[in-house]
Amino acid sequence: MSTPVVIVGQNPNLATHAIKYLAPEYEVVAFVESPEEAATAIPAFLAGEDAAVESPLGSKNLSNGIKAVIVGGTYDDAKFKAAKAAVPNSTVPWLQYDASKPEPTHDAAGGAELIARIKAALAGVDFGTDSVTLY
Repeated sequence: MSTPVVIVGQNPNLATHAIKYLAPEYEVVAFVESPEEAATAIPAFLAGEDAAVESPLGSKNLSNGIKAVIVGGTYDDAKFKAAKAAVPNSTVPWLQYDASKPEPTHDAAGGAELIARIKAALAGVDFGTDSVTLY
């Protein structure tokens, strides 16, 4: 069974590739495009409920809730903190892009590197615990 996750970001093209390459280990149930949308959608997802999000990306399968939130690299520290602060009762790990690492190239190799970093970070988190892990 795949682990259900949510991606918060601003680039639907990157999210589309992430959805494809995180599978089959991880199922992206939704792509949330703004901190404001995250403030309402993520609490609903944590409760196993559907939420209206603008993006059609993701399986929308909330039968197992969500187990982690992956925040994309277009979210700097301030945007990341705003999105996370909007969900004060979070019970899942949050993954934040590590801006101190070299930016992956914008090609297939760079995408593979980024997915590998995300998968490695997810492999090390304690699902069911509110935490922040850099990838």
